[in-house]
Amino acid sequence: MPVPGVIVNNARARRSALTAPALLLLLLFVTGIVYWSGLHGGYFFDDYPNIVDNQAVHVSQPTLANWHAASMASPSPVLRRPLAMLSFAVNYYFTGLDPFWFKLTNLCIHLLNGILLFMVLRKLLSLWRRADSSGRCLSAQAADLLAALVTGAWLLAPINLTAVLYVVQRMTSLAQVFVLAGLWLYLHGRTRQFDRRRAWPCMLGGLLGGVVLGLGSKETAILLPTYALICELALLGFRDGSGRRNPALIAFFAVATAIPVAIGLFWLLPHVLHGGYSSRPFTLGERLLTESRVLVDYMRWTVLPGPKALSFYHDDIAVSKGLFDPVATVICIGWIVVLLFTAFGCLRRAPLVALGLLWFFSAHVLTGTIIPLELVFEHRNYFASIGLLLAVFAIILQLSRRVNLRLPAYVAFCVLIAWPAVVTAIRAHEWSNPLRLASSEALLHPRSPRAQYELGRALVIVSDYGRKSPALLEKAKQAFLIAMRLPNSDVQAEQGLIMIAGHTGRMPDDAWWQSMANKLRKHPPSAEDRTAIYSVLMCQIKGPCPRQPQQMLAVYISALSHPGADAQLLAGYSQFAAYELGDLPLAQRVARDAVTRAHNSVIIRDALGPILRGEVKSSSGKEAAGH
Repeated sequence: MPVPGVIVNNARARRSALTAPALLLLLLFVTGIVYWSGLHGGYFFDDYPNIVDNQAVHVSQPTLANWHAASMASPSPVLRRPLAMLSFAVNYYFTGLDPFWFKLTNLCIHLLNGILLFMVLRKLLSLWRRADSSGRCLSAQAADLLAALVTGAWLLAPINLTAVLYVVQRMTSLAQVFVLAGLWLYLHGRTRQFDRRRAWPCMLGGLLGGVVLGLGSKETAILLPTYALICELALLGFRDGSGRRNPALIAFFAVATAIPVAIGLFWLLPHVLHGGYSSRPFTLGERLLTESRVLVDYMRWTVLPGPKALSFYHDDIAVSKGLFDPVATVICIGWIVVLLFTAFGCLRRAPLVALGLLWFFSAHVLTGTIIPLELVFEHRNYFASIGLLLAVFAIILQLSRRVNLRLPAYVAFCVLIAWPAVVTAIRAHEWSNPLRLASSEALLHPRSPRAQYELGRALVIVSDYGRKSPALLEKAKQAFLIAMRLPNSDVQAEQGLIMIAGHTGRMPDDAWWQSMANKLRKHPPSAEDRTAIYSVLMCQIKGPCPRQPQQMLAVYISALSHPGADAQLLAGYSQFAAYELGDLPLAQRVARDAVTRAHNSVIIRDALGPILRGEVKSSSGKEAAGH
């Protein structure tokens, strides 16, 4: 005869099993609605060199050679990110360059990541109940609710918007597909281990496969074993089905974490210590100090986002020159130390809080420490925000167990999902129109050179170089002038001014050329600088910019005055020497150097092929001079 208590408990378990997926489906649907308007926007920033202007990605004939060329077409100098680049080529093959379909694909990847995240959290919390005998773990119903709520908050968090609507950041979201799938497969293997079944193929396949495939989209996938290690430290305790710690598992993680760290330091330190920061307006020490403030900003933007704080451009952030310059630096460092001590102190008393905090900080190990990257990008929180939201929601769930705090806790859950959804909807609406987005960014960040440049660029496009609206073109020129004069600005604004002059039949101002040369003489050219120089060169070679070889030569001399010239810069100088100076021997010497430094890159080799073969004419129409 059935026991009544068992029947009731089974009924609750069935309701729990149905309620959490139903809530997840609702939140997935809401996410699609919130993002829908943003899908109608245009391309942005690095979308152009990676997709729009990258001819290798524009696959029209589905041959194996074309697909391989597309997969290797990333400007990234390290791993090429072949899976992400291949996905762009597939998008182009079926839908052309219409940005709507690229963005819709990104949204589908984001929703897939939401489903995978829910599966990971559900599996992890289920394993925690089996590994923990102290009674601290959540019931099945509470665990499923927490998994659904954290997933929903993460899907709707505005800090993750650029990973969806900024097309090129499919690299980030696609890498996370393999990270989450690999983590789920590892946890599935751990479940088999608890059942005393064959487990290591699943566990190793999840971690190694997730890393290898994830690296095909972005280097951040290398952190997958670290996320699994934190799961063991906080919740699972390296225990197996017998309840004892598994020595083989401990040894595996000791090797799996030590080897990548050793290889990473061996590869990174020489670059970091010898010229890695030469093209940055900050030193290694200043970056580490500034990142303390950036991490605290990330926390605020994740948990309590505001539409005015979140932005694509953060190049106007002040660099920390010392612990007290600004004073917020030492305050933020203190806060981070407190959180780290809290995380390790909570490993036994509040393991979910510890797990979330350690996930957050570990996700920033690559982008927030010694590597000479730019200081701030919101998409770097695509995994990190999971940890922070998990910690916050776990605290609120714990408070909800108290009768007198139950209603405030439920209100907090609703607010922490609804308010970010509103902010994301507002931002998605801004992203639905390139000019609206550029105007909003420039208004919010008047000291950001990139925001002002992007406003000018958007105005140029809308005005069609003045053919549709001379007034808008004049506003574009003013935006470029503002950007050009801002501290730490690159030479994109000067490029914009020179190209406006060329398209309107005027001679560029000598002050713009002088400004370019001066900036390039002060520090090695950044990626944006190199792209701007090349754009001006192509405008002169192919028209309509007037030929000014002496000014262009001064720009290249300034850019090449620094040691370790980039292959892209050398390739442009080779073309300048061939087509503008008519000096074929010089062009060929530089071309060979560029191909070597680019590690025989298909893009560089093809671009310089006519020069290397001697099949060039100068812009005057005469054969380039040879000896």
